[in-house]
Formats: sequence, structure tokens, C-alpha cells
Amino acid sequence: MEVIWYATCKDRDFEVVMVVTRKKCSFVGMEMYQPTWCCIPEDCNCQSCSHHPYLYFLENTGLRVEAFRLHWFTAAFNRFFQKCGSWRPKLLDCWFTLGTRCSLALLPVAMYIVIRTAVSACHRSISTGDTKPALILEPMIPGVNLPISDIGYYLAALITCSVVHELGHAVAAVREDVHIDGVGLTVVLIVPVVYVHLNTQQYDSLPPKRQLRITCAGVWHNFVLTIAAMFLLILLPFLLYPFFDAGTGVTVRNIHQASPLAGPSGLQTGDKVLTLNQCQVKDFDSWYHCIVSAINHASPGYCISSELVKEHDESVAAKQLPGGAIECCNAKSTDHLCFEYLDKEENMPELPPHTCLPGRIVIESTDEMCVTASDCSAGLHCLKPSLDNNTRLLRIKRANAKVVIFLGQPSDVYHTVQ
Repeated sequence: MEVIWYATCKDRDFEVVMVVTRKKCSFVGMEMYQPTWCCIPEDCNCQSCSHHPYLYFLENTGLRVEAFRLHWFTAAFNRFFQKCGSWRPKLLDCWFTLGTRCSLALLPVAMYIVIRTAVSACHRSISTGDTKPALILEPMIPGVNLPISDIGYYLAALITCSVVHELGHAVAAVREDVHIDGVGLTVVLIVPVVYVHLNTQQYDSLPPKRQLRITCAGVWHNFVLTIAAMFLLILLPFLLYPFFDAGTGVTVRNIHQASPLAGPSGLQTGDKVLTLNQCQVKDFDSWYHCIVSAINHASPGYCISSELVKEHDESVAAKQLPGGAIECCNAKSTDHLCFEYLDKEENMPELPPHTCLPGRIVIESTDEMCVTASDCSAGLHCLKPSLDNNTRLLRIKRANAKVVIFLGQPSDVYHTVQ
């Protein structure tokens, strides 16, 4: 093998070396030329001696590329900060003075929350061995406790908070006659970080009171932004009332393919759920509360007439099943359920203690539900489905659609329906 050409190219802090060698392959009797590149750069794929336009672009735009990081720095917003800091000077001075006092007043509260969170986490981990304690402050980690589908909202909120925070520092620095060198943006993987670069010598020469105005301005602006966001969240249902329904039910967004409620007779995407058994569904919180209530309490009964029982009764000899349920239906009657008759104490029994009835007919025939016989109107009887301890019968009422009947564990509904 023989080296026939060697070239180097140096620029700034990198070097690109090209070596061309010639060797003869004995089994074919041919000479082969093999080029070899050696690149020793930072950002070596773009920064080479033949890529001066790229370097010129980086220098003039303030961009700097590193491993997993992108930096951008500019002084283009300095004039904007000067205009903001010159608007109503007395009002801004009062604003930042108030921000300093509020920030200092809230500092002990913040320290208490952080210390209590750390102590609570350590105590819970040591006493129970649980590494996932209920924290007062909980870090939001995409893909861990923050759904990947919400990453856009997370980044938008993070950028908004960072911009408002740094705007507070910048305007406060203008009011205190501290020169602003520029603003920068650093993107680490996908997480953006905004910062303002101030003249440190001018900042250090200020009295402590004026330094505090600049230091506390960012926290003060974030605090005000949080209060504004809370009020907006409270007023959102009223602001969007002409365009959306609020507090009248929940809309099904997605149903898992393996959900027991999937299918033509189950819930459909876009359905508006109004009630779950006797529980009124107004929003997501009430939907969750209704499912928890269904888990913790036995299925309610239904107030029906004796004529319906006599017309549809297909009872067979009742037998006790494991789990506490009574079976009084034929095995071939898959759409029938065994109901237990709850009679009023002062009345003589009018119906057999157990009767086999078609579940959908019973549930759709009445809107009255009962826990005891006294809950039913005059002339109606309380019939309660006989189920084991873990099974529940859910009556899910939808807007402009038939009632959905679910027989199983309510937790399956919560985990498979969004």
C-alpha cells in the first residue's frame, strides 16, 4: 500500500484530513485507490473549509450547535425592552417594588413546601418502601407522569412562563439602568430555556434593594401569570358557554378496542354520557366519582310493576352461586338476569323472592331506581339484580341514544373509556 496524496484543511478549532492510498490486489492484478477521511471538528458534518457560508450563517444569526443542544443569542430585542421600561416609569417602579415585597413574603412559604415535600417523600419511602409517594410538588416528566399526547401543551406553557419570567427581569433591569447584552434561547433535546444576559458589573454595583427588584421581577411576573391563569380557568366555562356545553355531561373521546363497552350496543365515540345509574355526570371529576361510587356500593334496584314481572318471568328453581349471587335463570337465557324482590315490610309479598327477567326490558322500562322498597312510587316494586360481590350492573344514559347496559367491573369502564 502506497500513499499517493495527502491533504489537510484547518479552520478554527477543527481539522479535516484526506489521505488517498494505492494498493494492488494480487488475485485480480488490479490497482485500487482508497480515499480515507479524518475529521476532527466540533459540529464536523457541516463545519469544514468548504462550508464558509454555513459558518457565516451561524455567526450572523447567533446560533451555536452542540451535542443535543441548540443555542441562540441576539440583541434584537434590546430596543423593545427599552420601550417597555420607559412606559409609565412611576407605575413600573411601584409594580416592581410590590413584586419584591410579595416575593420575599412568599419565600418562607416556598421553602416550607419544598422541605415538607422532601421530608414526606423520604418518610413514606422508608416506612412503606413506596418509591412513588404523594408529593406536594411533583415534577412533570413527559412519558412518565405526563402523557406524550400533551407534550405540546407542556412546551407551550413552559415557553410562555419562561418568556414572561425573563421579560420581568429585562424590564426591571431597564428601570435600574442596567445594560442588557441580549436574550438567548437554549433548546436541550426538546426542552426550551430562555434567559436574559445582563451586564454583571453594573448589576453588582447596585444597592441590594435595587438588585432585589431585578432578581424578584421574574418570580413576581410568574406569580401574576399564575393568578391570571387561575381566573381564566374559572371563567372559561362562562366565556365558552355560547360555543360549548359545560357541566351537562361528558363526551366519549376514545374507546379501547378491548373495552367491554366497545361494539354496536356499547358506547360510541362522540356519545354524551348524562348519568351512570343514579349518579349525575357533569364533568370528568363527576364521571370518576360515579365510577368509584359504583365500585364501593352494590348495584341499585329498579322500580317496576307487577304486570311486567308476570309478563316476562322465566324463572327456574333458584340456586346459590359462589360469591353470594342467586341464579334463577336458564343457562340458555343469556339476556336474562335474576332479580331479587325487595318487599315493603308492612305489605304482604306480592311477587316471588326471585324472578328471571330480560335485563334490557327491565332497565329501559323505568327511570326510577331504588336501594330499598320504600324508594319506589306506589304500585311499583323494587327488584334488585342478584350479583356476586365484584360484579356491578351499570345503566349508562346517553343523550339522544339508547341506554347502555354494562355487567362487570366498573374499573374496566374507567380504564378503557376516555
